[in-house]
Order: sequence, then C-alpha cells, then structure tokens
Amino acid sequence: MKKVILSGIIAGLLMLIVEFGITGLFGLFPQVNADYHNPSIISAVSGSSILTLVVFLYPFILGIIFSWLWGKSKSLFEGAWIRRGLYFGIVIGFLTLFIFTIPAAIVSSFSLLTIVSLIVSALFKSMVAGMTFSRMNK
Repeated sequence: MKKVILSGIIAGLLMLIVEFGITGLFGLFPQVNADYHNPSIISAVSGSSILTLVVFLYPFILGIIFSWLWGKSKSLFEGAWIRRGLYFGIVIGFLTLFIFTIPAAIVSSFSLLTIVSLIVSALFKSMVAGMTFSRMNK
C-alpha cells in the first residue's frame, strides 16, 4: 500500500506539472485563453474557494487511483518500461476521456480547440503516470 501511495503522489506531481505545461502552450491561442479566463468558470474556482483546493488535489487523487490500477493490471502490458507505461497511459487516458473529459467539455460549451487541449492534456498526463508506475513498480 505504501508503494501505491508513494508512486501515486509522484505521478500526481508529474501530472500537475504536465497540466501546467500543456495549459501554457494552448493558452497561446486566443480562443483557448478566453475560455480559460471565462469569468463564469473562474468565479466558481476563486482563490479562496474549496474548489481551488480540489483542482490542485485532483492529480494526486487520480495518481493514487491510477497507481492502484497499475498494480492490478501491470501483468497485461509487456515490453520495456517505457512501452508498458505508454500503453497503460493510453488505455487509462482513453477511459478517462470517454467517461469524464469529453462529456464535461461538451456540456461546458468550450470551443473545439479548448476541448482538444483538454484531450491532449488528459492523454499526456495519463502516459506520464503510466511511465512513472512502470519505472517504479516493476
């Protein structure tokens, strides 16, 4: 259990860093930047709100869940650690995309480019997490 939590926290930190990087890259596009700075969304996640804490804790919670899933499914992935991690990340990434990210983005009336940025971010974060687990928990 200690290994699951430790690798989950490390993966969560890496996912948070990837999230900031991808958000910064896509923030260069005016429409995405406008969507990210939408007052109706920003006011819901204000600096003193409990939702801000949830936004920053989310990658760590997700990292621990992904780490537990890695422990249950690592025997399904073969090859070098990078390949195993990428495959795990792609599988988990597509699962989270179809269950959470895409429906939430469509309901939120974001622009298509913003939805693409959310999809790219979710896939990259899950692949980074998968590689982290593959390297740490062989």
